[in-house]
Amino acid sequence: MIHHPMLKDFIKEKFKEEQKSYFEQFVGLFSRSNLISNRDDRIASDYQQGLLSYLPIWEGFVCKNCTPLDPSFAIKWFLHVAECMQGVWTKKDSFLQPQRWIPRGYSSEKVILQFLEPKITELGCCSAYNVHTLIKTLISSLAIVHIIRKCKIQLTESQHVSLLHALALPPNLNKITYDYVIGELKKAFYPILA
Repeated sequence: MIHHPMLKDFIKEKFKEEQKSYFEQFVGLFSRSNLISNRDDRIASDYQQGLLSYLPIWEGFVCKNCTPLDPSFAIKWFLHVAECMQGVWTKKDSFLQPQRWIPRGYSSEKVILQFLEPKITELGCCSAYNVHTLIKTLISSLAIVHIIRKCKIQLTESQHVSLLHALALPPNLNKITYDYVIGELKKAFYPILA
């Protein structure tokens, strides 16, 4: 085996570079919260990032870079994450009931509304020109309405109008098209309704 004095230093430097680059991969995840000096604000920011990172990126909830998912699975996933990220259950004494601790400045309802707001705006602006677009719009808006109802989120008047616009069926639907649309909605939401 050949031992070169420069080789040992080269390996140490290379190892430090690899560690640094590996560490830098994770710095981006936490850099935003580390810049916040107040502990409560930092915890609230971390909760917000955690909630946003676990929500499903389904085409019914987001406008771009979406994942194809079954609507009922996406809704169940969304509601499960929203429930889990509402706060932490704590118990101070063995005789007391557990209480939910929520970081000061954190509101899961506010974060969820910020997550859904671009899609709500998009749904209010789009017009269904064909049956498949109409079905996608109806499924998305019904899923959002279901989540808003379950999570007890308050909407503004313009957001209500956007969702109502998306839920409105065009008046020129014939019976066959109407039955097809209703059948697709039942198929999409059957696991939730059952």
